[in-house]
Amino acid sequence: MVNSDNVIAEVPHRDQAAIGGIGIDQPPLETLPREIIRSVSWSQVAWTIAATLFVLGALNFLAGAYLSRYTSNQGYWLIKHKWELLERVDHPIDWLIIGDSSCNQGIDTETWDRALGGRSLNLCTIGDLLLLNGVWMLAALSERIGSPPNVLVVHVHDMWHRRPTPELLGRIPVRGVWGKGNTSVVLTLSETARELLSRYAPLVSQSSALRNSLRNPSTLFETKFVLGDNGYMREVEANPQTVERDAAAHLRALETQAFNISAENRAALEELGALADAHEVDIYLTSAPIFEGLLASPAFREHVAPMQAEFRVWDASNPRLHYIDEFQAFPKESMQNADHLIHDAAQVYTRRLAEIVR
Repeated sequence: MVNSDNVIAEVPHRDQAAIGGIGIDQPPLETLPREIIRSVSWSQVAWTIAATLFVLGALNFLAGAYLSRYTSNQGYWLIKHKWELLERVDHPIDWLIIGDSSCNQGIDTETWDRALGGRSLNLCTIGDLLLLNGVWMLAALSERIGSPPNVLVVHVHDMWHRRPTPELLGRIPVRGVWGKGNTSVVLTLSETARELLSRYAPLVSQSSALRNSLRNPSTLFETKFVLGDNGYMREVEANPQTVERDAAAHLRALETQAFNISAENRAALEELGALADAHEVDIYLTSAPIFEGLLASPAFREHVAPMQAEFRVWDASNPRLHYIDEFQAFPKESMQNADHLIHDAAQVYTRRLAEIVR
């Protein structure tokens, strides 16, 4: 009923809601649906957690198995496959070659063996594993099949100041190899977590590599990298523009980074001397190949002068330690970056080093 003043005089016994100024009838509250929360037992919660962990574990296992063969991350791939190569060696070798990725594609084992005779094994990985990784490999090889009589160590000039990276330690297939002896690496709690994630959770630690693979389905199951039987990685495509950019980046870094040797690398140098004495091994240390434009820079030569002086002292400390105090320079047309060679230049670099140590 509406009175003469046009106001509502009577409201029905039902709820109303105003939408846009219009009253809309709503059903009584007692007719709305009620959510019933069922009771859950602790065993059901436990099974749910277990099933979730199982699925995550299975997915990480499958991702790890896939990435071990088809990853686009060359560094991770090299670490795994060089350590596996070490574990497969079942015969004595005459030369163990250790170092970083400049050595991985810089020392051609066939050229080396032709020049010196005998057998060589190239176990070079990447610079961020420091000299430590090479020392661990030498110790592991000595345990398995006996020490090689000779070791060649090749590293880039800007490796020596670096510190260990937990994620890379997590890529070494033999867990704990880095926790033994005088070259052990002590990790903080957070660093241990990073190492464990790298080792056991590739969905997290290698998500970029997985995304790269999924973006290119045509190459999803295509092996990205190939090693020779003795560990040498042959590269044939030069990249002159990258060489120039990389050289410029090196020179910029020299403005703020004076040469120094990190505690971990210094411990590794000392351990090499101890292993040389204990196993009667001759150890030869040299620098990676270098872009001629970078070597010509006064800033570069000034930077590496203290390094050369330091290693001459190391050489003089033990008759089994030998420092090859020579930089081999190459044109940009023979390189992929400022210290990585293509195959033809790698043969030249290898032959020259063989002539020196012969």
